[in-house]
Amino acid sequence: ISAPASTEKPDPDPKYLAGAVIGDNVEAVLRRTVALAPGRSQSEVMNMLDGWLIRCMNDQRVHHSVRLEQPAANELQQHCVMELTFSQALLAHDFADLSYVLVLKAESNQVVMEMHKISYKYRGGDKVQKYAAEDMITDKVALNKRQDKMVLGYKKFRMKTIDFMDELQASLDAELSK
Repeated sequence: ISAPASTEKPDPDPKYLAGAVIGDNVEAVLRRTVALAPGRSQSEVMNMLDGWLIRCMNDQRVHHSVRLEQPAANELQQHCVMELTFSQALLAHDFADLSYVLVLKAESNQVVMEMHKISYKYRGGDKVQKYAAEDMITDKVALNKRQDKMVLGYKKFRMKTIDFMDELQASLDAELSK
């Protein structure tokens, strides 16, 4: 006789669990690194990053985008507000406006991409609710105590934000591997 199968559905992928979002109650940060092919000059890499950022900000999901002052010769920063869709059906569209700062730092053999200053404006019915990422997607808030499952109310925010960061990473990786 075998034990009865668990009726509890596991979370779909461990990439959404502990460690996916860096930070604490001060700031939530998503970070990815993309390898650079050897032999590229700093100016070539920065030109590639600049062009990639411009194309990303022309995405139809983007409502607003502003290039921030360049703090260092090897760094670009872009503030963006875009639509983050959770689900869409014929008469229902569940989404939030995602606001974030994307930082790209070119290092000797990689580009470090960070998303920070993350916040959401969620439209639920007639109300618009504003949420900071620190209250929605950090491990402390969005995962259970064992950190092996996501808390239902935060799950869609955490998953879609992580998925979007993965999308950016794949796009940047494709750009830098040309």
